[in-house]
Amino acid sequence: MTRIVNFLLFTSVFITIVAVAMCWHTMQILGIATDFTLLKIVAFSTLTSYNLHWYLTRELDYERLQSFWTYHHKKLHLFIVIVSGILLAAELFKNPVYIIALFPAGFASALYTLPKINRPPFTHLKKWAIAKTFYLTLVWTYVTVGLVFVSTSKILTLPDWFYLLNQFFYIYAICVLFDYKDIEADKLSGVPGVFHHFGTKKAFRLLYLSILLGIVSTFFLGSIQTTIIHLIPYIAIIYSIPVVRRGADDYFYYGWLDGCMMAAACIALLQKI
Repeated sequence: MTRIVNFLLFTSVFITIVAVAMCWHTMQILGIATDFTLLKIVAFSTLTSYNLHWYLTRELDYERLQSFWTYHHKKLHLFIVIVSGILLAAELFKNPVYIIALFPAGFASALYTLPKINRPPFTHLKKWAIAKTFYLTLVWTYVTVGLVFVSTSKILTLPDWFYLLNQFFYIYAICVLFDYKDIEADKLSGVPGVFHHFGTKKAFRLLYLSILLGIVSTFFLGSIQTTIIHLIPYIAIIYSIPVVRRGADDYFYYGWLDGCMMAAACIALLQKI
């Protein structure tokens, strides 16, 4: 039971908290009022897509704790998908203005998840899934930044667009590190990641390039305080690289790395307290 509770925290519930925190942080960066309806939609859509992805995952490395948990609790994943899906549908029914805004995220999520269904016509999507790391980055960037952009009437400034770039490169760097963990599972699933396409050496160069571009973008965020807040997470990622290369466990990935995505939001929240 303890293991179940722990991994509900470190996966479904925790990743939802991360997504909501990042979305809230974007609202703070733009200087707009907190949109609680949008935050609820982000929470329910994250729960739904995340658990659907793991429910459909068949190629598991059973030595990893996440895979062990997924294998023995498929029904729980399905239950969360159904409940969160109903709540999401109800929220969108009450607020249909968000449906169109949410569509791009749903489309990119489908390209990332549906190739896991080993039946036609979904198997044909595997040829499009070669950029799965990019799709996943697009989903997270759009849900946590893009949705706020398209839902606000505020005129976006140049620093706002640099913030979008900053978050994209940061999320992509984390996704590449997750790809390193999933090398064997991706090979079995027939949906290769960046390490299969480019090899280990070039994939890590791509990672360092993403980090470099992200760090550069922080200097165009409009203020020294905002720059510092968004530089700290990149330092955390740089620290994480040797840990990942030595062979990190699932608590490091699903606790530390996923948590790093909302590091800037946490720092900003602490400043407000």
